[in-house]
Amino acid sequence: MNSATGQPISGALVIMRAQPQLRPGESFRQPDPQRTVTDSSGRFSFEAENLISASLQASRQGYRSEENNSPTATTLWAPDFDTATLRLVPQSVVKGRILNSDGDPLYGLTVEAVRIDIVDGRREVKDNFANKVTDDRGEYR
Repeated sequence: MNSATGQPISGALVIMRAQPQLRPGESFRQPDPQRTVTDSSGRFSFEAENLISASLQASRQGYRSEENNSPTATTLWAPDFDTATLRLVPQSVVKGRILNSDGDPLYGLTVEAVRIDIVDGRREVKDNFANKVTDDRGEYR
């Protein structure tokens, strides 16, 4: 789910790492991770039996986790395997072009982005979040 809009995200990669319940006399072998991609409604599913827990990770290009990591992750515990909501935050790009009053591009100027996070209801300014120098066309990204 897109955490900014609440809309489903299609095409997100979801990986499940299962922790199976062992039967008496059975030795532990970590199953291979299962992978799937969310459909147009943001839904996904896995086939699994006799699980104690399952770790889910979701990622998609252009998104990050709410914790500012990639991918976002959660762990499900038996018997609550029916529903999991993983939220991803859309990332953005800032780009532009700087020209002088004659319309000529300005080369070598530093453009700085400042990020503002809301933490516990308060604004936190992150200086030096990102900076770029304009190219010979006066452009930055």
